[in-house]
This record gives sequence, structure tokens and C-alpha cells, in this order.
Amino acid sequence: ITPNTYLNGDYFKVLRKFFKENSKILEIVDFKNSKIFHDPTVYVSITTISHNKNIKIPYDCLLKISNEDSTQFDVKTFSITEKDDSPIKPRVQIIDNIFRNLGKGLFNLEEKFSVKDVGFNYWSIGKGKKRDGDSIGDRVLYSGEQQDERDVPYIKGRDISKYSYNSLSNYLKYNYQDCLDKDTDIFRFSRELLEISPKIIYRQTSNKIIAAIDYNKCLVDKTVHIIIPKMKNESLLFLLSLLNSNLFNFFYKDLSQEVEGRTFAQVKTTYIKKLPIIIPENFEVTKKFEYITSIIITNNNSSFFERLIDAMVYELYLPDEMKAANCEILKHLDNLPELNDDWSNEQKLKTVEQVYKQLSDPHHPISSALLRMMNIEEIEIIEGRK
Repeated sequence: ITPNTYLNGDYFKVLRKFFKENSKILEIVDFKNSKIFHDPTVYVSITTISHNKNIKIPYDCLLKISNEDSTQFDVKTFSITEKDDSPIKPRVQIIDNIFRNLGKGLFNLEEKFSVKDVGFNYWSIGKGKKRDGDSIGDRVLYSGEQQDERDVPYIKGRDISKYSYNSLSNYLKYNYQDCLDKDTDIFRFSRELLEISPKIIYRQTSNKIIAAIDYNKCLVDKTVHIIIPKMKNESLLFLLSLLNSNLFNFFYKDLSQEVEGRTFAQVKTTYIKKLPIIIPENFEVTKKFEYITSIIITNNNSSFFERLIDAMVYELYLPDEMKAANCEILKHLDNLPELNDDWSNEQKLKTVEQVYKQLSDPHHPISSALLRMMNIEEIEIIEGRK
């Protein structure tokens, strides 16, 4: 019986490879986020193996995954196809099909974008984040009314919602270095990277992706990670639409094996980097994503447009299924009114209202396609209705 993190975590690649090279895995019982022991907070699994270096590949083993109270198990067959360090987790047919159908058109997010954990990090040498009950954070950070106009606002993870973040009410004291013990206190962050604009920011303390875009060179604390493009021509608005979609949370759930309700759930950079990105060959498609994403950022009441983004993402990754169900969206997004960044909010909102009335009209092909999309089997599975 061991922590279940070895089944999927990058830190345990050597162990997974050792098991596959030197034994036959007979059965794995993964208790997920069920608390098996009274004291330890670690989540566990039971692995049954037979020592055997000469096992023939491929072979099947049983993978039992518990429900929340560990009284029932979903029993699956897992195939060991290589003596490698790949994760031990159930295969997801929808994801397998996407990779098979799109093939070389997919690449890992980290190939085009840098994912960084560079927010405030602090500790006292020999004493961690606490220093005789006097936290470094309490001395240099605060929330509420700005105490000095030179103090620098920053974003916490809880401030971030899909596509937006709250008005800033957290501050780093401008003279924070004067509040530190130079011999024992460490307070680090990368101002150079954090002041890149624009950049994507996402919540680190969550079990799903919640991302927004920052145009204001905001600083962030440890509960926020950032994404910046490696090349200037990469579209952050397009990437933001992917990250906030239902499909990408389905991808992330498979990569991370996180479950709902897990204590101290985190969105980890290692899995964000592996998300499968597709860049449309036609730049006009990218511009359509940017247009709808800009509408969502402009308009607080954006549930219709967020659903529209979901449909557009499904069309990119499940084109055959969307076409077969007569649910194609992108071809109906031509000739939309101009939406200019330089306009006042009032001008933007008038345009948003115009676009909403046009696309949500029951007789518009997009409105009817969004309804038909609900009955596509793959989408029902992705969205947890089946």
C-alpha cells in the first residue's frame, strides 16, 4: 500500500518503469480521495505485483477505482503495452480518438507557450513560512484599503474567475524589503516575467482550469500561475478560450487524475504543459475565437458566449462528430459587426447585445446547432451527462 501519486505523477517515472521492467502488475486498487487512514492525509492505492522480468508485453491488469466512500469500485482493464514510465490510468476512448484523428496537428502547450510559477514565494531559513509566529506574509502583504499609494496591487488565485478577475484589493508594501530580516528571510518573485503584458493567469488552487487574461502587468502570489507566448504571433485570446472550455477541463482531468472534492487540489504546471493544442490552419478561424472571447471579457453575463466557445472548441477537436450532427458553428460566424478595443465600454456593450440577439435567435443556425450538440454522445460524456 503506497500513496497513489506514483500512478500518474512525473516524479515517479523511474518507479513506474522499474515495476514494468521487473514485475507483472496484477491488480491496482486506487482509493482516489477516500481517506483510508485516520492520521495521514495522503491518498493511497494498493498494488499487487508478481516479480517477473520475462513477462511478455502487452498484457492486461485490473484497475479498481473507488467511489467517494470507498464502498464501491469501478473495475476497468488496463493494458501494459510498453515497459516504460507512462502513467497507469484508464484509457479514455474519446481522447484516444482525438489523438488518432488529428495526429500531427496536435502539440503540447509547452511547445508554443511558457508556463511559469513565479509568484510571491517566501520563507525564513530554518523556519519555513512562519517565524516565531510572525509570518513574512503578514509583514509585507495585506488586503483591503491601499495604505500607501506606492504599494503594489497583486492578484490572488481566489480573485480569478473564467475570463476575468476581481478588482484588486491585495497589496505588496512598496518597501517590503525593509520588513525582512536580511539574514533569514527570503521573499522572491520574478518581476520581469510578471510584468509581461498580456499574459494568461490561472488559479493554482483548484481541481479545474480557471483562467483569465491580464493586460495590466499585475503581480501575483503563489496561488496564481502564468502563461506567456514563446513567439509574439501566438494568440493568447485563442488559448484562453481553449483553457476555459469544457473539453480542456476534460483533458486536464484525464492528465491529472484529479477528482471533485479532493482536499488541497491544485492545477499543476506539469499537466498544463501537456494539454493538446491545435492551431487552426486558417487564421480567420483564430480571429473568430478571439472575437467571441473578447465579447466574454467585455460582457459579465456571458453564459451564451461561453457555450458558443465550447461548441467552437468541439468543432476543432471533434470535427466529424459535429458535422455528422449538423452542429457546425464556425462557418456561421462570418460578417459579425466590428468590435474595437479602443471603443468605450458603452459602445462595446451595444455591439455585444447586437451580436447576442443575432446569434441566440431560435431561427439562427448557431442557436439550433447548440441545442443539437447536447445530444452528441461524445459531448454528453465530456460534460458528465452520460
